[in-house]
Amino acid sequence: MGNLFMRPKRGDGHDGVAGKTPEEIDQHAKDSGLIPKGPNPQGGQDAYVDPVTGEQRILIHPADPCPHCHVNDPSGGRLDINGNPVAPESPDAHLPLNTK
Repeated sequence: MGNLFMRPKRGDGHDGVAGKTPEEIDQHAKDSGLIPKGPNPQGGQDAYVDPVTGEQRILIHPADPCPHCHVNDPSGGRLDINGNPVAPESPDAHLPLNTK
């Protein structure tokens, strides 16, 4: 798996996060060295954090009316599906989540 500690390359779908299930994202985050924080980051309670910076890197929202996830850069800024910085509440900051 790719390294989430580096900025994703354009067009790579956030290193394989977009369109994945919460279970796949959970495994990807752990394989990438991110630390689960909170009671259930896979279920939408807290996030996966960078162990070096303490910044949130992946957030999953499976119970939202429109299930989605977020990926942040190393400094905590939101990224779109192409790895570009975007406003946190913008539609582009909400990546598709597979809940099947």
